[in-house]
Amino acid sequence: MSEARSIESVCALVVTFNRLNLLRECIESIENQSYPVSSLVIVDNASTDGTSEWIEEHILGKPSPQIRHIRTARNLGGAGGFNLGLKAALEHECDWIWLMDDDCIPENECLAHLVQGSYMTSGTPSFL
Repeated sequence: MSEARSIESVCALVVTFNRLNLLRECIESIENQSYPVSSLVIVDNASTDGTSEWIEEHILGKPSPQIRHIRTARNLGGAGGFNLGLKAALEHECDWIWLMDDDCIPENECLAHLVQGSYMTSGTPSFL
């Protein structure tokens, strides 16, 4: 594509349930992307393994990206977690929402390739 495009904002949405070790790896891989996310929404589906406490101690309050932690009262399942998370992600008014479960460990160039690939579409909205 020959015309210049501005850098597009991306909100990463992660849904988790009782897989703290995987969530740590997932969040680390998001933080290490060559194309940085502008916001992060983490939906904790009522985990009992210390996930919520770890998020509060190690993730919330970081200067960048903007982070929102949603802890549900009960496990809503993947679909319910993504539904709740998408509503929250839309509040960030990003150009794209990048969806993933806690066991997704993307390579450092993954988001850059996804955004670049979006340039090849006809401008039709889609998910990353």
